[in-house]
Amino acid sequence: MSTGTEIELKLGIPKSATARLKQHPLLVAAGTPVSMRMRAVYFDTPELDLRDARAVLRVRRSGRIWTQTFKHGGSVSAGLHARNETEHRVTGLHLDLDSLREVPGAEILGRKRVAGRLIQVFETVFTRIAWQVVAEGGARIEVALDQGDIWSTGRKLPISEVELELLEGNPASLFQLALTLQLTLPLLPENLSKAERGYRLFGNETPAPHKAATAKLQPAMRPAQALQAIVAASLSTIQANAEGAIAGADPEYIHQTRVALRRLRAALAMFAKPAAGETAGAAKRETAVELRMLAGELGSARNWDVFIGQTMQPLCAAFPTQAELSALMKDAEAQRAAAYRRMHALLTSPRFARLLLRLAADVFAMTAPKNEADGALRALARAALARQHKRVMRDAEALLSADDATRHRVRIDAKKLRYAAEFFAPLFDDDDAHTYVKSLAALQDLLGGMNDVVTALGLLDVLAPNATAGLMVESWLAARHHELMQALPAAMSRIARIDKFWKRG
Repeated sequence: MSTGTEIELKLGIPKSATARLKQHPLLVAAGTPVSMRMRAVYFDTPELDLRDARAVLRVRRSGRIWTQTFKHGGSVSAGLHARNETEHRVTGLHLDLDSLREVPGAEILGRKRVAGRLIQVFETVFTRIAWQVVAEGGARIEVALDQGDIWSTGRKLPISEVELELLEGNPASLFQLALTLQLTLPLLPENLSKAERGYRLFGNETPAPHKAATAKLQPAMRPAQALQAIVAASLSTIQANAEGAIAGADPEYIHQTRVALRRLRAALAMFAKPAAGETAGAAKRETAVELRMLAGELGSARNWDVFIGQTMQPLCAAFPTQAELSALMKDAEAQRAAAYRRMHALLTSPRFARLLLRLAADVFAMTAPKNEADGALRALARAALARQHKRVMRDAEALLSADDATRHRVRIDAKKLRYAAEFFAPLFDDDDAHTYVKSLAALQDLLGGMNDVVTALGLLDVLAPNATAGLMVESWLAARHHELMQALPAAMSRIARIDKFWKRG
């Protein structure tokens, strides 16, 4: 039996590009690959207890060898999968649960209601072609091309992916190799494992939008490690929602992708300060430009969603006989469709994949400075929170008489402060931080609503409606803006009483 941590980078590849992959100079230089037919059967209870415990139990046949594998825990970021794994040779398609008695994480299998109720939930059948490559820095990496299907309940999903498994060396080498391959191949980071896709097939699931994940920072972490954790959580959320955003089924996918992207950009800027030492190299100019471009395309689609959902739909429902409003709605939907097409083209492009891979490669390659003092992360957190808090408090005093541009700036500053509070809360008192974030969120929502009004007026200019429809929309937006302004003093009062949680502990 062998136990260890499996670290691999999964990349989706169109079947049309697999012939080019096999002829890539790096793989040709690696020599003759090993080809093998593989079948893996995954087990769980009908209620999916193992899945709920973030565990996977399977029996896989590779050639003539049967192996039982138990995986648990781990993380996923930009296609990088890291999980604790225990393997045990078995004689056929059956489980040997006794071999897992002392394995950490396998305690759930000892419960009678689980062990006695395991069933086959899905299986994968695919051909694997594998090469061993020595990457820059001496890392040994297995490059495996998997092609086949996932089967469950009489239905199937195709498998066409490249797995880069780290055999020896630094995990950052996986991203560097992926970037090299991606220069000439349409490879996309794959956030879902075969097991996760199999479970979705078994349950006939349509995944819901994912809210931004919060990285669990620890006081003993170095700033570089903290940034790595935040970036990992943000990238996972971006990828988890990108699939739904591409499908266009629910505007919330776009919203959550944008939230994760904003959190990512805020973290990169925050940790680029001198207090973060070598982390300043994370926000490279090219990456920053690409992130702004991505934010712009997602923002355009989201703006049309908000305009249609919060302005046009209520207006059309309130005045169903107004033909001018119906015509304006059709024009807005056409603009939204165009924005969605641009977003779809970007999210399915090599440019988007390369951005995720390059960002992950930069961040995961970082190391802490040798002379970095203990407590550097808490010091960075206190400085960042105090600086951003002061900025928000300074500008918030003039909000009632401020112009739209000033309110927009305060909204952005409040958003950055909220993200900083959420990032660093685990380093201090979580309860105090939660109260602080709630107060900020109330102000942020009000200012966000006002910004939506300003944005809607700009979109109305793009649509160029006739006088009747234009006046109706402007009146509706003016009433909304007045309502928000009435609630602003109370929100500002709460902000003035905010307790600076980072000054204690």
